[in-house]
Amino acid sequence: MTRPIPPGRPPLALPLPGPLPLLCAALALACDDTPSPPTPSAGAAPVEVAGAPAAGSAAGGAAGGGAGGAAGESAGGAAGESAGGAAGESAGGAAGGGGGGAAGGGAAALGAECAEACGALLACADACPPPAGADPAGRGAAREGLGASCEERCAAFAPFLSVAGGLDACDDWLSFAQQQLADALAPLCAPAAPPAPPAPAPELPECDTFAERLAVCLTDACPPFAPLAADARGLLSAICDQQAASGEVPRDAFAAVGPLTPCDAPILGPYVRYFTESLPGDPASGPLRPICDAGPLNPPERCAAACARLSPCIPPGGEGEALRDEAICRYFCGTSADVTPAVWECLEAAPLCASVGACFQ
Repeated sequence: MTRPIPPGRPPLALPLPGPLPLLCAALALACDDTPSPPTPSAGAAPVEVAGAPAAGSAAGGAAGGGAGGAAGESAGGAAGESAGGAAGESAGGAAGGGGGGAAGGGAAALGAECAEACGALLACADACPPPAGADPAGRGAAREGLGASCEERCAAFAPFLSVAGGLDACDDWLSFAQQQLADALAPLCAPAAPPAPPAPAPELPECDTFAERLAVCLTDACPPFAPLAADARGLLSAICDQQAASGEVPRDAFAAVGPLTPCDAPILGPYVRYFTESLPGDPASGPLRPICDAGPLNPPERCAAACARLSPCIPPGGEGEALRDEAICRYFCGTSADVTPAVWECLEAAPLCASVGACFQ
């Protein structure tokens, strides 16, 4: 794992619990005509596709608050936690008036939605710091240009509006505009400095052993988890790394786990129960319960093929880059209902990054 597990309580079954639809729609926007290898593999050089907004980066911090706390207490006292409107106007006649009028109404509705969305962007642009050397006298014209560019892009490409509909904070709006309307935004807003990446937790060798044993124990308690166990090990190891680094669970407790440690041992049992059972008072517990009851949400072979297509198309540098790791992607495919089976089926056959983006429309 190259990214830490941040604090908080996202369930392990959702390694990317942030605004995933935003990422999906952004792929459609960002991947136009960008080729990817026809048969990418885990070791292939990634194809960079700039411009996906951040999706959540967490891969399993719930264990820190739930299972980690119980494990810490048990192990040693360390607790953790478009055009139809114009046609309608010009066609004339009864048939033309009827069909064109309906299309015109649709275009009018789209125009209103785009105007509302672009109004929100302009409000954010009004509050952003101007770039160095900007001429205040030209700000009005630049603002009009941004509004026009925004509405034109919105009307021409439907995924733009689907992304815009999920934006609330000005930071998200300006980040999205920087990706899609950079030239129009530049005279109004100074580019935001990229956030400093968080320091990763040290990767501890004992966490690899812990993760391997916990994956076996989870499979014993939840046999349908078996096809996902290998892909889950990196996530489980990262949880261990993070909790040991933060002191939530003593490092010695993780180091005590070996290949034959009983699954009900104080350091393992709480994790097994946390992931496979719905615990009273902890709504984030039991993330694997649906898998235990009905099996993985998508066939493992489909997840493998789909992630081989998707992962090289995820842009580096954003929080959504966790899906660039094919193991995490496969695990996400098997456990998360955030993306429908139809999308994974489409991804399985997508030959290019442009086709990958189209799967999310």
